[in-house]
Amino acid sequence: MFRFLEKYKIPLVFVPLGLYWVLLLVLTSLPAENLPDVSFSDKVEHLLAFCVLAVLLKLTLLLQNKNVNVKKRSSLFTIVIVGIYAGLDEIHQIFIPSRTGDIVDWIADISGALIAVLLLGLILKYFSPKSEFS
Repeated sequence: MFRFLEKYKIPLVFVPLGLYWVLLLVLTSLPAENLPDVSFSDKVEHLLAFCVLAVLLKLTLLLQNKNVNVKKRSSLFTIVIVGIYAGLDEIHQIFIPSRTGDIVDWIADISGALIAVLLLGLILKYFSPKSEFS
């Protein structure tokens, strides 16, 4: 199953990561009143948004073949990269009308990344051969 991802990593993982990351940046750059109203709490939105980002980033780091150390420590790199980006995003939102930078939002972002890394790790461990994605 994951050999399929390896074979089609650019259209199935790399491109979606880039597009999703741009979408997140655009959405967090809009004033709050310009965003669609969803029925979730703000913190759940943050958790889910950064959970998706972390899944795509971890898969990208696992499927890349340029740096073995990054591949081996993809979970750590994913959490650190998402955490730094989330922190910068919260600072960035201070400058957007009707938006604020919030430490609790940052914690929700990090929580989403942690959940994604843990769940994806379990899925990969269960569905892939031992030598693959370790």
